[in-house]
Amino acid sequence: MASLAIETSADLCSVALGMGDEVLERRITEPRGHNRLLLPAIHELLAEGGYRLEQLDALAVGVGPGSFTGLRIGIGVAQGLAFGAGLGVIPVSSLAALAQAGVRAGVVADAELVLPAVDARMGQLYWGLYRRQGALVVALSEDCLDSPAAMAQAVAALLGKQLPAALGNGWQAAPPDLPVRPVKQELAALAVDVLRLAEPLWAAGALISPEHLEPRYLRGSDHWTRQGDGKGVLT
Repeated sequence: MASLAIETSADLCSVALGMGDEVLERRITEPRGHNRLLLPAIHELLAEGGYRLEQLDALAVGVGPGSFTGLRIGIGVAQGLAFGAGLGVIPVSSLAALAQAGVRAGVVADAELVLPAVDARMGQLYWGLYRRQGALVVALSEDCLDSPAAMAQAVAALLGKQLPAALGNGWQAAPPDLPVRPVKQELAALAVDVLRLAEPLWAAGALISPEHLEPRYLRGSDHWTRQGDGKGVLT
């Protein structure tokens, strides 16, 4: 698989070019620099890798939840590039990418739970529950938007004896008594994480047309979808 990945859901914007086992990336750390610097970074990356967009198999993009402005920029760029090159796109949850960042950083062991939480402003958090299976994370819940108290209630009711790895800047506002492993607030979702999660989706034929690409804003959510045996507790 040769693909380009974009992740713009937070302050740190990044792009990655995957070429089989080789990955090239660019990270943009300038505040509010997404709109001005994203396209030049993509062109530089393609030139370094010796690829034209038309030669790629797919384009992957983090669709949120996260910064409204960042997501609009990233998804708009992804749609424009995909339309122009005749590519299909692979949407990837930005919370899943953050959980995958824990695998990349070596802080999430195989079969361990991961609980990314991101500040959504207005006293709310974006969060989701994931488990590492081999080299990748898989979702055990829908991504949610809740108050810290509502998140704590939902998570505490489901975790049982397991302590998930807590990742993301949302833990600055999360209840301190929630049973989690030490927090890694400094970890961020990157395009390389989006790229890794997109690979099995591409292999499964999960490409969509660019016009169907939409941001995952999670304007509101008071539900929890449990995957598994339905008993309500993960053991």
